[in-house]
Amino acid sequence: AVDELNHVIELEPQNLQAKILLGRVSMMPHRLPDGTVGVSEAGLERAVMNLEGAVQSEPKNVEAQRELATAYEKAGKTDLAKKTWMTVQTLAKDAPANAKAAREAEEALARLK
Repeated sequence: AVDELNHVIELEPQNLQAKILLGRVSMMPHRLPDGTVGVSEAGLERAVMNLEGAVQSEPKNVEAQRELATAYEKAGKTDLAKKTWMTVQTLAKDAPANAKAAREAEEALARLK
């Protein structure tokens, strides 16, 4: 999946959905070298990098911001996670279609206090 998404992004550098999906795939648990299942530090770094690119392309995209906030949180970047969750909350507050993202942001901000 990663190779295919990278190929799509190579052909269409502005493809926001491909960047978001690449970030999600990079955060998916898989078998690690020690035999456990989880997300590697390198996977989280790739997710952050790809999702930061997605947010740079479309800063007002709630989905991209939400995925980036999740990646920051999983990577232990608490300050960046809080800031990005606040952005999600601000972007999502007035759009009924984004009610779920607004709730997730509220829960995340309470969790990250």
